[in-house]
Amino acid sequence: MKKSSLRPYLISVVAMAAAMSAQAEMTIGGVLDLGYASTKKPGLTTKKVDGSYSDLSRVVISGDVALNNGVKGIFTVETDFFSPGSGTAVNGSFANGEVQAGLTGGFGTLQAGRVNTATFFNTLFYQPYGTAVGSNFNTYTNGVVRYDNSAKYTTPSLSGFKASLLYSAKNSSSTSAADKTAGVTEFGLSYNGGPLSVGFASLKNEVAGGATGNDNASNASLSATKEYTVNSLGASYVLGNGFKVMGLYDAQKADSGATADRTHTALSGVYTTGQYQASATLGTYKDNKAAGSATAGYYSFGYDYFLDSKATSAAYVRYTSTDNKTLAAAKAGTYSTVAVGYRFSF
Repeated sequence: MKKSSLRPYLISVVAMAAAMSAQAEMTIGGVLDLGYASTKKPGLTTKKVDGSYSDLSRVVISGDVALNNGVKGIFTVETDFFSPGSGTAVNGSFANGEVQAGLTGGFGTLQAGRVNTATFFNTLFYQPYGTAVGSNFNTYTNGVVRYDNSAKYTTPSLSGFKASLLYSAKNSSSTSAADKTAGVTEFGLSYNGGPLSVGFASLKNEVAGGATGNDNASNASLSATKEYTVNSLGASYVLGNGFKVMGLYDAQKADSGATADRTHTALSGVYTTGQYQASATLGTYKDNKAAGSATAGYYSFGYDYFLDSKATSAAYVRYTSTDNKTLAAAKAGTYSTVAVGYRFSF
C-alpha cells in the first residue's frame, strides 16, 4: 500500500500543535510484539526472530481537545514497524499508518487524512487474529486498510446502529502514474447490541489506470481495471461462559483487465477463561479466473497466556496451515507457520 502522497508529516504536526496549544488530552500508546517463527512452503523453510506475529507492533499518538457545545477536536498519528503477519520490516518512517484529524460530537464523527475503512474494521473485529499470523490478511482476505487523501463521516449510534461514508477523490489526468490516485467510495453499516455485533461494508475503487497512490491501485492484476469492488460482512456472538463465535465473508471483483473475482469465508471460535485464551479459525478461499477456478483451505490456532489482569500483556502461540491450490503447480502445496512470542500494550 503506498502511503506517501498524504504529506503526513505536515498534517500530523499541525494537528498535534493545535491540540497541544488548546491543552488537549493526549495519549501515547501502542503494541510491542516480538517472537520467533518458522515458516514452511514447498521447497523452503525460513526461521526468523521478528515482530507482529500476534499483533501489529506500532506506536499511536492520539488525543482530543474540548471545543464548544460538546464538540471535540480529535487526531491520530500511527507509526507501524512490521508488515502485518509477515514479520518483515516496513518503511519505518514516522506516521506511516493511520493519520487523521477531525471533529466528534452529537452529530457523529468527521475525519480527514488517511482514515481506516469500515472494510478494515470487519477484518479486525470478526476473526481473532487481526492482521497477524492466522488471519491470512492480504493473502486470502481482502487487503483494504485505508486510503490517502480521504474523508469519512460516521453517524452517532442509534439503538446500536451506526453508518459511515468514506470518500477519496480520483486523480487520473497526470501522465505520471505516481501522481494518479484511485477514486474510492465506501458505505459502512454496523450494529452492536448485547452479545451480537454485525458489520457490513461495500467499497468501490475506481482505479486510475496504473495509479500508485492508493491501496489496490498499484496491483499489477488491476492496472487495467475501471472499477474494483469489495463487499464485506462480519458478525460475532457471545455465547456466554467464555465462548464467542465469529464469521467473516468478503467478495472482491474487478470489471476488466486481469480479472479479480474472489471470495473468502472464515468461521472462528474463541474461548477465554481466567488468564487463558484459545482460538481457532477455519477458512476457505476461491479464486474465479478466466482460466477456471481454484481454491485454498486453511486453518489456524492461537493460544494466549495473559500475564496481567488487564490482558494487555501475553505470551502467545500461533499456528496456521494452508492447502493452496490457487498457485502454479510448482508452487502449489501446503504452507504453514508456527510462531511463539510475547507482546504487551502500552
